[in-house]
Amino acid sequence: MLATNSTMTAKVNEPTPQADGLEHRAKLLEIATRLCAGQVNNISEAGAGANSRILKVTSGGNTYALKFYRDGAVERCSRLITESKALRFMAQNQVVDVPQLIATDMEANCALMEWLDGSTVESIGPSEIQQTCRFIEILHDLRHAESAGEIAPGVEQCLSGADLVQQLNSRLARLRQSDDARLHKFLDQMFVSLVEEVVAWSTAAFNSIDLSFSERIDRAKQTLSPVDFGLHNALRRKNGNIAFLDFEYFGWADPVQLVVDTLQHPGMSMPHADRQLFFDLCKRLFVCNSDFYPRVKNMFPLFGLRWCTIMLNAFLPQYRRPGDQYPHGLSEMQFRKHQLELVVARTVAIQSHYQIFPYSDL
Repeated sequence: MLATNSTMTAKVNEPTPQADGLEHRAKLLEIATRLCAGQVNNISEAGAGANSRILKVTSGGNTYALKFYRDGAVERCSRLITESKALRFMAQNQVVDVPQLIATDMEANCALMEWLDGSTVESIGPSEIQQTCRFIEILHDLRHAESAGEIAPGVEQCLSGADLVQQLNSRLARLRQSDDARLHKFLDQMFVSLVEEVVAWSTAAFNSIDLSFSERIDRAKQTLSPVDFGLHNALRRKNGNIAFLDFEYFGWADPVQLVVDTLQHPGMSMPHADRQLFFDLCKRLFVCNSDFYPRVKNMFPLFGLRWCTIMLNAFLPQYRRPGDQYPHGLSEMQFRKHQLELVVARTVAIQSHYQIFPYSDL
């Protein structure tokens, strides 16, 4: 059970997951033994993402994933609380192909889960897209479940165009705190003006079809969403089924955000035809929302710009990784350069065709 992601929507002022204090084997053994309620035979590193650290634990013939969470900006165990509630909710409603929650430790900010054997989903085709959309459908159906009303809003959900603009402005203000001259040059000479241009275009597009850009959609049009969703947070099991991981942001959200964020997620690498299939299946699922398609079409480039600001988190000091532990063996400066190059390319693409929705309305 391993999912790493360097572009997750972490909140401001959250430090990177620290190994200091956890590396002491006696402490790890103490935590694992308490959560397993039995003798622990082995503990080994299984991976770390931007927001978590995962250990593989064997105890009494069973194998578990011990997940340590990044501390939250507002509430220290916010990620642990959200994911544990999500997993309990799905277990109560017989959702399969997600890990079972075994136990939690609030003091250590960690959870013990079922270990899911599987491999990274590297090859994506129609079968994988269909399984992904089926999982979205299962969660959407669960909005009517008895305990669904106890689920909180998803993290950083945008229920209106105005919500999305507010998030963009907040993220831009945060990026302004960076001391990197390259970042400020990019923001000043290219990005900020494009944000203003696209916001004006999107607002006018909403007005032209008598939709409110500022009014939030009501609960009846919302869905239950993993929020940070896609096959980058999944495993291919031996039976061919896809298991979905990482529910630290789970909650009520706008289906538009779920679909558009997944289509544009930096961790989702797949050809246009598969993205079209994903969009077609989701459009059929949310067909009862009469404004789903026009809102998707007219918010698509704004969510693309939001992803750009998320990818630029590498320039914020709170995202610094100890010991230069960045993807592909890059140093901090190299990783910043890499992220900025990706964002510049995305920005150029958005600038050139933001008025044209890239997926046909079949």
